Amino acid sequence: MPSWSLAIEGARREVGALKGALPKARRIAWFGYFTVREILSTAMLVPFALRSATARTRVTSETVGRLLGSRARVQRSRYGDLERNMVDVYTPKPTELHDRLGSKGQGLPVVLFVHGGVWSSGELWHYSAMGEDLASQGCVVVVATYNFYPQVSVEHQVKDVKDAIDWTERNCESFGGNREDVTLVGHSSGAHLSLMAVLEGATSRQCPRSVVLMAGVYDIAKHYEYERRRGVHSMSAMERAHGGEENFARFSPALLLGGESVLGPGTSSDIEDRERQRAELMAEEPEGVCERMRSAGLVLEGGDSGPGRAAGAKKNNERFGSLPEIHLMSGLRDNVVPWYWSQELALVLRENECSFRNTVYSEADHLSFIGCFNRGEGENAIREDLIEIFLKNRRASQRVR
Repeated sequence: MPSWSLAIEGARREVGALKGALPKARRIAWFGYFTVREILSTAMLVPFALRSATARTRVTSETVGRLLGSRARVQRSRYGDLERNMVDVYTPKPTELHDRLGSKGQGLPVVLFVHGGVWSSGELWHYSAMGEDLASQGCVVVVATYNFYPQVSVEHQVKDVKDAIDWTERNCESFGGNREDVTLVGHSSGAHLSLMAVLEGATSRQCPRSVVLMAGVYDIAKHYEYERRRGVHSMSAMERAHGGEENFARFSPALLLGGESVLGPGTSSDIEDRERQRAELMAEEPEGVCERMRSAGLVLEGGDSGPGRAAGAKKNNERFGSLPEIHLMSGLRDNVVPWYWSQELALVLRENECSFRNTVYSEADHLSFIGCFNRGEGENAIREDLIEIFLKNRRASQRVR
């Protein structure tokens, strides 16, 4: 949900720019409908919020954690001087941490998570269920927040994420982590900021080992057109946080990687066609959707991510040096950030000979990628895939030994 004060300000400006009483009345009525719809949709967030709040209590209170069986602990630290330059670091509880490190003290895989929130909202405690769950699986989990619009622009937010990456690399070993095994994970606008940070630091930074981008925005102008089609562009903080439409290209990772020559400009009619196609796919049985998308060439899954392909990836765009392995995740049922933005980035990554994986989850919506933890209801494909990515290096090194 957008920051309501920013949404109201944007709606007021749009209505004020309209001429005539009837257009103003129609737009006010639509904003009223949208507001009611968003308030009702928050009911879907209640289970997520309850899991997060409960997990927060378990990991912050030793007594409650012992009673409820928590296997993780959390510590808060700062990675910068500004108000929101904060991280929560989740680790297995001390006895399990010692057991997992083993006699050789290799260090645990490190997950650095950057949350979304339309570049203007989000709180660390929202991701307590994620942190607790992944720490109990043997990861050191660093959940980072950053300064929001309107206090800062996207340019400063990218700097915040770069600083959080640097802090994690310098400090993760003191929490039992392995600085050579850091995975950067971003969701929604956090995926956008994460990729921007990686592109800006790609020629000099060894960290992270890999990047997971979940339901992210990679071409700001195209997503602005998508928001315009949904009627939420003026309520969203996106255009304002980027400093206006004139700065969209400057902060679009797909274009910075040369994507304009691969993809071409996006139009409203292009989005209409894709949404029509998405509706047809969603009407099918879930079991067959992914196979149909692959066979129709709608999902570019990626190439070999092994040593040979990774070496070849070093030939990519000289401006950015050698990018880490990138995992793209998107949901067919995501109405906030459509799955095809990840597919477009996959095409650009292939053109740059980058090592990547691209996965579309037929039953996933926007919340699925952060709401899949501590659910206690059996298997979840997104969670399983994430854990496999995070633990891959450690399992490989254990097999070698």
